[in-house]
Parts: sequence; C-alpha cells; structure tokens
Amino acid sequence: MLTRIALTLCFIALLPLTAHAKVEINDEGASRLKAIFSDYLDTQKTALAAQGGELITEGELLIEQADSYYAITMPSVTIGMGEGAKIKLGLIAVNAIPTDKEHEWKMSLSIPTPLMFHSKKGELFRFNIGEQKAGGVYNEKLNSYSSFASIYKNMNLESASGEELMTLDKIIAKTQYAPDENDKWSGDAKFNFSGLSIKDAKDVSSINIGSISALAELGGFDPVVYKSAQEKVLSQLEDMNKEMDALRKAMKDGTELDQSKIKGLEEKSEKMMTSTLDLMLKAMNKSTLTLSVKDFGIEGVDKKTGKNNALSLGNILFNAGIDGLKDDKADIIYALSFDGLNIDPIPANSELMPSKFKTQLKLNHLPINQLIDMGKNAMAAKAENPDAGGMIAMRSLMSLPQILANAGTTLTLTDSYLANDTYNAKIDGEVKASTTSMIGAVGDMTLDVSNLSKIISLINTQMSQETDQSKVGKAQALLSQLQLLQQIGRVEGNSTVAKFELNEQGQTLVNGQDLKEAMSGSVEPAAAAQ
Repeated sequence: MLTRIALTLCFIALLPLTAHAKVEINDEGASRLKAIFSDYLDTQKTALAAQGGELITEGELLIEQADSYYAITMPSVTIGMGEGAKIKLGLIAVNAIPTDKEHEWKMSLSIPTPLMFHSKKGELFRFNIGEQKAGGVYNEKLNSYSSFASIYKNMNLESASGEELMTLDKIIAKTQYAPDENDKWSGDAKFNFSGLSIKDAKDVSSINIGSISALAELGGFDPVVYKSAQEKVLSQLEDMNKEMDALRKAMKDGTELDQSKIKGLEEKSEKMMTSTLDLMLKAMNKSTLTLSVKDFGIEGVDKKTGKNNALSLGNILFNAGIDGLKDDKADIIYALSFDGLNIDPIPANSELMPSKFKTQLKLNHLPINQLIDMGKNAMAAKAENPDAGGMIAMRSLMSLPQILANAGTTLTLTDSYLANDTYNAKIDGEVKASTTSMIGAVGDMTLDVSNLSKIISLINTQMSQETDQSKVGKAQALLSQLQLLQQIGRVEGNSTVAKFELNEQGQTLVNGQDLKEAMSGSVEPAAAAQ
C-alpha cells in the first residue's frame, strides 16, 4: 500500500507534462497495456531461459482503471540464475496514462525495496533503496521508453546478518530516442553513479569511486528487425544450452562423449555468432559506449606484511563504438586512458611506472558486410568439406588485402602515449590497405620517446638489484628493445624519434633508412639523448 501511495505521488508530479491532453480511461486501453506488459514478461522469460536462467512469476498481472490513469501491478518476480541462486524483485508497480500521440504512454514506476539475493542455502544480501523517482514515455513501436528519467538515492547492500557491504549515494539515468521518417530510431542513454563504496565483510579492504558516467548512443535502430533477430538468436542459444547441459551430464556420469555431438555444437556456435552479427548489421547503424570513472581508489592490507596498500587513479576513460553498419563501409573506434596513478607504498621502480596512459585507435572504411559474407561462405564451405578447412581459410586471407584496399580501409593511431614525470613515450600514425604494396599496406608510424638514456639507466639499475630471474628476463627483453630504438632513432632535443614507413615496394624504412640496415649497424647509430 505504501509503495502504491508513493508511486501515485510520483505520477502526479509527472502529470503536468501531459495535463493539456484530455484522455479517456477505458477497457480498450487496459487491454493494450495488458498486452504490452504480458509481451515484456514473455520476452524476459525467453531471454533468461536461453541463458540458463529462469524468470519466476507469482500472481496475476493486474490492470486497474482509475479516474485519470491506469494502475498496473506486475506479478511478483524472482530471477533464477541456476544452482539455487536467485534474486527476488517482488511486485513492480506502474502507473500509465496515454499521451495525445498514438502508441505512446506516459508511465511512472516503482522498484520494490529491498531486493533480495539468495543462494540455495538461504539469503545472501539485500539491496536497499532510500529514495526513488522514475518515469517516462513508453512507445509501443519501439517496444521501450522513447524517453525516461530516474533518480535513486541513499542505496546500500547488506549481508544477511546486517553488515553493510556497499553504499551508493545516487544514480541518475536519462534516455531520449526519436524516430526518423522510416521509423528508425536514434538517441542516447546517460547514466551517472556517484559516491560508490564497496568493502569486504571483515572491513579489511575497500573500493571507493567518486563517480561513474556512461553514455550509450544508438543510431538507425529498427525495433521490428531487432525483435525478429533477437528471437532467432535466443532460440539458437536455448538449443545450444540444452545440448551443453546434456554433455555436462554425460561428463559428470562418466559416459563417453559423442564426438559428433561436440562437433555439431561447435557448428551451432559458429552459426549463432553469425546470427548475432546479422542482428547488429540489420537492426542498427551506429552503436557507441563512453565510460568515465573519476576518483577511483582501492585500499587493503598485505597478508604477508600486514601493511596497508593503496592504489588510486584520478580519471579512467573508455570509448568504443561502430558507425556505418548498414553502409558498405563502417568506422570503428576504440580508446582507453587513465591518469593520476598513485601507489602507496611507493614501489622501488616508481620512476619507470607510468602515471598516465592513452591509446586511441580508429579503423575507417571497413567493408564489414563483405567480410562477414566472406566468413559465412568460408564456414559453409568448411562444413561441406572439413578436410579443406585450411585451404579455404588461406584463400580468404589472400583475398583480404584486395577487399580492404578497394574499400580504402585505414588504421589510425592518434594521441597515444605512456608517460610519467621522467619520460613520455608517444606514438602516432596511419596505415592504409594497398594492392600495390608487396605486404598489402602502406603508411607511417612515429615513435617519440623522451629521456631514453635515463630509462635505460634505470632499467639497468633495477636489473642489478633484482633477484627474481623471471623479472630479470622481462627487464632484459625490454632493455634490448629500448637499446635498438636508441640505435636506429634520431635525437631531437630531449627525444629519440623513429619514424617508420611502409612503402609501395614492401620496404620498412626508419627515418628514411632501410630498417634491416639500421638494425645491422650499417648506418651511423643515433647519438644518445642527453
């Protein structure tokens, strides 16, 4: 009752956004809502079953008509995760009112609290939510919310005995999607978690995070194609899980495994991967994710020494995505960076340890549809003639340079570095597929390392003090590479620079000289950095 009262108050707060629209609450609307929520529950049951889980519902889906809105009470929901593990969600309550647009509903919802986590032995944890407010516009064509806003405050995770294991100050989530004239949807979802603290039951170690922000962008999304493709993938996954369960049972019983079934399972796995790729290609044109973490810290006690250890990072940034899935050529991005690395106690090799790092890769004009078709054809040919699998793979590999060159595929590495107060190692460049080059690519890459001589000196000192031979071997391997760079690079002020070129003749040049000659010492070695 309290949940329903709180939800009604939350819903009233959302009503001004659609107060201008006079709506009729009737049996037809109730029937449409029942179909929406029934379909949602059925889809979740299928998805969980395909992954070896289970969605258990108790009670009925109730749609009640109030004077100006519909009150929906979903069945009590429990998510089973196998071997007795489960999450009890309980009753989820939703209030809904139709907007002045067809197929749209303004909804507010309330998540039951606490959420209960169980193992086969009993309760493990409970997740408590202090305050919550959530609602948005549900679109029947999208099969989801076209816009949504929620805020959750004062959350914590407790053990069954009442020990606080995690606290979370706030979660804010916002989504906004809109269709084009062809009912293809584009938009983004934004999430922010702040004030996260996790500790173990003995209060010996902890993880603290100031904030986590996520931005997920979607472009050209087709909900009809997605639903169809999703059903196909889930059906294949469910079939595979049944066969895997049978094989696991046979292994447990000591029964001799049927090799033909194992081979058949491998083939089904390949087909499912292909279906998943088809889902991406057909259902959307763009998908990207940007994840930002601020003020990350880990603290604990060393079991051997009993001393406190700590590691912290000021910022962590991750970005990955693909654009142009429905076009002949797609662009793929990948970036990862961190800064402000600090370790306490300070390690012996702190002058070599990077305090900041960044890598940023872009793969442009990738003929992804053509490559996937090539993979499909290779798998089909291998299935018909397994003995020729190696030859088929070789033919595909030989045709790859031509395909990439025709598409104008390029790989770009920009603004990438590894650095601290002692040194800065930077690398930038671009490689392009080419049919005229003997190795199938042309391009250049520049490596710029400051204070190289000091780095070499520090490694030598570290090796002289190290007693662990495996660490000495790794240090020696790194030292050999740096000494080679010192030999072939050119000195520019405080930096040693090596510009590598792949030319049309298949040669690899470094600073205009043939790399083989530079490595053999046939050219004048570069002066050491001062």
